Amino acid sequence: MNLYHLTTNKVAVLIQKNGFKDNFGSYGIFDSKTKQPKQLKGVFFTNCVEVVSRYLFKEEKGKNIGCESVFIVKIPLKQISDYELVEKNKTYREWCIPATIVNKYFVNREIYSIDNEVLYKLCKSKIKFSELGNMTTEQIHSALIKNRNGKH
Repeated sequence: MNLYHLTTNKVAVLIQKNGFKDNFGSYGIFDSKTKQPKQLKGVFFTNCVEVVSRYLFKEEKGKNIGCESVFIVKIPLKQISDYELVEKNKTYREWCIPATIVNKYFVNREIYSIDNEVLYKLCKSKIKFSELGNMTTEQIHSALIKNRNGKH
C-alpha cells in the first residue's frame, strides 16, 4: 500500500539523508474509553489526498505554515495493520508506524512536493474530498511533482 508522509522542506532533507525517526505525542488523538490524550510513538502516514491537502494549505497571518514535502513509502498492509489509528466516521486511513518498520521499506528516498496550483484548483472546485479519496494511485502521483534541486 502506498502511504504518504508530509513534512517541511527542512525536515525532508534530514529524513532523506538519515531515515525516519519516531516522534512522540498525542496529536489530538484520545483514548476511546478514558477520553484522555493517547500517547503515540512513531511516524504518521495517510493513504488519502484529503489529509495531504489539509496540511498543505494551513495558513497563519497570510503565511503558509503547512507541510511542503511528501514522501511515498510502499508498505505491505499486513506489516502495519497493528498501527492503524481507527476513529469513528473517518473517511480516510492513518497510521502511526514505528520508524524501524518504516525504514525497512524506505527505498525510494525522493522528496516530492505538491503542485500547489493543481491542489488549489481541486480544493476550490466543486469536487468533494470524499471523491478525491477514490483517486487511483496514478492520479494521486500525477498531482505530486518531483522536487528539483531542493526547490518547490
